[in-house]
Amino acid sequence: MTRQTPRSPRVSAGETLYRLLLFCYPADVRKSTALDMLEIFRDMCSMERRRSGAIGVALFTIRACAEVPGKAIQSHWGRRSVVRANAPQRNSIPSRHKFGLDAAFMDIRFALRSLRKRPLFTIVAICTLGLGIGSATAMFSVVDGVLLRQLPYREPGRLVTAWIGYPSRGEYVNFTDDQYRLWRQNSTLFQDVAIYNANAWGHGTLTGSGRPERVSLGTATASLLPVLGVESSIGRWFSPDEEGTEPGGAAPVVVISHEFRSRAFGDERDVLGRTIELDGIKRAVIGVLPEGFRLRWLTKSPLGTREIGGKELWLPFGQSHDCIGCGSSMYQAVGRLRPNVTVEQAVAETATVLESTAFFDDMTVRLVPRHEDENRGLGQPLVLLLAATGLLLAIACGNIATLSLGELRGRRTELATRSALGASNSRVVRQLLTESLLLGIVSSGVGVLLAKTGTKGLLLLAPPVPRIDQVGVSGTALAFAVALGFFAGVLFGTAPSILAARDSIGSALRASGRTGTGRNRHFQNSVLVLEVAFTAVLLVTGGLLTRSLSGLLGVEPGFNPENMATAHVSLPEIRYPTQVSQTLFVTEVIRELKAIPGVQAVTAANNLPFPGTTAGWGVRDEEADPNLPRQSGKLFHVMPGYHEMMGIRLLDGRTFTEEDHLEAPSVALVGEEFARRLWPDGSPIGRRLVYPWTTVTVVGVVADVRRETLGSSPEPVFYVPFSQFTRSDVSFAVRTSGDAALVLPQIREAIWSVDGDLAITQSGTMASLVARSASDERYRTLLMSLFGVLASALAAVGVFGVTARAVAHRTREMGIRMALGASDTGMVTTIVRGSIVTGLIGLGVGIFGALWLSSGLSDLLFEIEPSDPVTYVAVACVLLALCVFSSYLPARRIARVDPVEVLRAE
Repeated sequence: MTRQTPRSPRVSAGETLYRLLLFCYPADVRKSTALDMLEIFRDMCSMERRRSGAIGVALFTIRACAEVPGKAIQSHWGRRSVVRANAPQRNSIPSRHKFGLDAAFMDIRFALRSLRKRPLFTIVAICTLGLGIGSATAMFSVVDGVLLRQLPYREPGRLVTAWIGYPSRGEYVNFTDDQYRLWRQNSTLFQDVAIYNANAWGHGTLTGSGRPERVSLGTATASLLPVLGVESSIGRWFSPDEEGTEPGGAAPVVVISHEFRSRAFGDERDVLGRTIELDGIKRAVIGVLPEGFRLRWLTKSPLGTREIGGKELWLPFGQSHDCIGCGSSMYQAVGRLRPNVTVEQAVAETATVLESTAFFDDMTVRLVPRHEDENRGLGQPLVLLLAATGLLLAIACGNIATLSLGELRGRRTELATRSALGASNSRVVRQLLTESLLLGIVSSGVGVLLAKTGTKGLLLLAPPVPRIDQVGVSGTALAFAVALGFFAGVLFGTAPSILAARDSIGSALRASGRTGTGRNRHFQNSVLVLEVAFTAVLLVTGGLLTRSLSGLLGVEPGFNPENMATAHVSLPEIRYPTQVSQTLFVTEVIRELKAIPGVQAVTAANNLPFPGTTAGWGVRDEEADPNLPRQSGKLFHVMPGYHEMMGIRLLDGRTFTEEDHLEAPSVALVGEEFARRLWPDGSPIGRRLVYPWTTVTVVGVVADVRRETLGSSPEPVFYVPFSQFTRSDVSFAVRTSGDAALVLPQIREAIWSVDGDLAITQSGTMASLVARSASDERYRTLLMSLFGVLASALAAVGVFGVTARAVAHRTREMGIRMALGASDTGMVTTIVRGSIVTGLIGLGVGIFGALWLSSGLSDLLFEIEPSDPVTYVAVACVLLALCVFSSYLPARRIARVDPVEVLRAE
């Protein structure tokens, strides 16, 4: 059989005319673009033939041929202009800059027109990026305000907080007043040092003007404000001779906060010399602190109050809540280093100075920069949440990158025409990047608006955090948002722009309606793998924190908080100066509380669990060597029946009874942890316990109680009868038969019926106090879970979009396969299988990354390992189900493909 030679395609008259007209261009232009322009001409004629037939082809040919002479003349004229121009003018810097600005403005105008023509893409991209930038900016605002912003003191870098450490007990405590005096008298490397008592139990009762008011109260040495470098806004701070420890001191004076002045005296500025009645003592106001002045800067939030330093009234050291010479470690110490003195040098000197104090053999000194001490425990969780928003933004950028690549497929004709008219690949990339950067900048604006709302939400839900009330979208946060927008535009715009520019003109036009190139598919799959991996990291982190929080909330606190209401009062020493008067008050209040309908039991103590804060004392066995280090123990003064009413188990011996009154022998109960540390080899019953005030006999051992947080380890505690060792601070606990919150008003009225001049605080239910103790863990778990959900939604949208575009571009291929016998179910399975493979790869990368990163979560987890298999399996199942569901929905379109219509179109 004779082999026939294939015929050459017939050249139309219009193409011949167009080819001849191309000779009007300069030779170098013809050499570089003529073949491409001919190929575009043929493809456009083919498109017009399918669309409008021969008439359309004729009209297009006439229009194309008519444009060639004019463009050729412009090309020749431009060449003559270049020849006429001299070299210095061509290469001068001003002309280059002018050309650059003109080109930039032209790119921006063209980008705006291009984005306006694609409103759906533009809106989706701006909203998606705005969400990522907004969440990152809001979280950065918190990090900036809490961790990065300097404290409002003079030269805060030279301020340090001093702690006394006991390595054998694994704890650090505050200073005693004796340690402070020795430190201040002998230190040479500190410009000055100070101590203050701003503990949570520091309160006073303000009387003389209507209903008694409970106010927060602190005491400090005269050196405190000079050490901090702060000056009073009105009046002055204390002088040394006004301290209660100095001969002739204890002047009845007070310094008030700016907030208290505004609340108590309104707009009056002449408050100096005015008197206020505090705990029955009239005190003269000598100064007003600057607005917002705090120590330790812990602030209030709707979830609770852990305010340590934001005191309303300040008294000179030694005048209230101070234990002079009793050896109690209750004073927080701060010092200002001299210039060029290092922390290491100051630690060595302080240790040498304190060597003469008791029990120093078991003591170390720790000096912490003040800013670091303020934020201890906050750096890791806040940085973790900021990193989570970064991953969320990266997932959003991945979605926009795949969406942009899909949009560029529809713009192949436009890009090919620009290239045919002389635009280089770099010029096309620059134009596309301009569009991406414009999207990023606009998204920054949307992100800032979302960040303002998001920051308010973060502040509303936040637990007590230093300076959280001063957090806002500052100028630094605005610059951060703009930088994120620019970075996001480059991140999601670079790769699609390069891929689009690398496609040739002819291949771009021939690919109309066909499957994208291999490079594009590889890029999209790579982006999806990263999205799934980042989502896996966020979900694993959120899952670990969720399981940790669940375990934390399931911890038994050691007592029964259900159906229990509490109230706290402070007895002014001027009206209750003796143990008898204080005991009589507590007894009368308990009798009134028992008369309330629905009340089953009542008890009282100097402090109740949650917050459970009280002073710690150095104690020892009477028979032990007095020169050996003492055991630190928290002391609680409780009424008889306290442990039975609270539901604290008795392990050995007996609890307190009415027989343990003031004239009876002094007795004590010890906690299980306390007994284990002090008497590890024997029973503590009958042993004599020595602490600074007296010696008591141990009569019983009770179970440990978690007092401040559910996650804290039980502390060594011991109890003494309230009637034998009374306190001016009294907390009442009432057990009810129903909802404890319903009897709170009656509890307050019962206390006021005994003494109507007492201010009542901490009035609430014990169950709410216990739940509030986990506010930090609940906050970061909530945010991390929210970020995980948003990341999952973005990843699902990404899988859905890529699959939908793949199905749309592979319509011809699928139609041909179905015409050859392939079933629509098999085609759907093929597409879903591809998404599952991509998901599995991303899941593997994500789980490996989560295992590598989660080791840093150990400090934030409670009784759960960072490699918890349940969490990882659950995350894997969720992500695989997400990939299947997100790819199955668009893949169902295959069933609607008609093979006959596809072949007819071919």
